[in-house]
Amino acid sequence: MKKFFDLYAELVNRGFKEQKNAFGLTELEKSYEKEVEVAWYGKCKSEYKVSVVFSQDKGTLTAYYYKGFGSPVKVKSHLNDKRALNAIIATVENAGFAI
Repeated sequence: MKKFFDLYAELVNRGFKEQKNAFGLTELEKSYEKEVEVAWYGKCKSEYKVSVVFSQDKGTLTAYYYKGFGSPVKVKSHLNDKRALNAIIATVENAGFAI
């Protein structure tokens, strides 16, 4: 029997919080913060936010990546749950945070 992978449950186990967006779709969000040392400036706060929006049947999802506040720096849609999880982990780690 093939084992079923549930991306929604996996993201919730990794600390993502559930919300409903303005369109009534399920959205999982997680924010990351760290203090970084900047040459000739000192310490400043670096922020990164990941927002994953699922379709109503949870068949597809779109991941939005924000650096600080404002418009997203990356938007990616996924059909495969395992590839989506690997892509989210890689993008967060590439930004310098641990998921």
